[in-house]
Amino acid sequence: MIQLKIFNKQELEKFVSSGEFKQYDFLPITEHRALSHIHNPKATSEQTLLILAFYEGRLAGYMGCLPDYFDIEGTKIRFAWLSTLYVSDEFRGKKVAKALLQKALDEYDNKVIMAEFTKEAEIFFNHIGSVENIFPKNGKRYYFRADTATVFPEKRMDKNIYPSFTPCR
Repeated sequence: MIQLKIFNKQELEKFVSSGEFKQYDFLPITEHRALSHIHNPKATSEQTLLILAFYEGRLAGYMGCLPDYFDIEGTKIRFAWLSTLYVSDEFRGKKVAKALLQKALDEYDNKVIMAEFTKEAEIFFNHIGSVENIFPKNGKRYYFRADTATVFPEKRMDKNIYPSFTPCR
């Protein structure tokens, strides 16, 4: 019932440049993300960058893979970062996400890294059991906010250009 289609650099470039990726109910990849995957200097031309999952002929979900490698004493150990995983609400519970993840694991010899995922994704990864949590999330996370009033100068409107404009205060 689930059919998977994989895209390497050349196939992804053709898929996006033709506009074919816009034909679905939702975008499986944006042009910007596709370009970042296509121009990734660590990706080989054969490596899988995008996996689409179809359920009964309709796009059900997708997974993006960002190839990378470690160079240890001249030996490249290739792997992929899981850059995105999405399954449409309509197809949840039909094992689409599991099929996508299994395909990525197969394509990258079980060397796939997932980082900064949602609580829902963590539940999914733990449920399927084929993912090892090497570094559990411990500690505190901090987010910093910039005071935009000091970062950006105040906007001044030229009355000659915008005569009817009255700024709100």
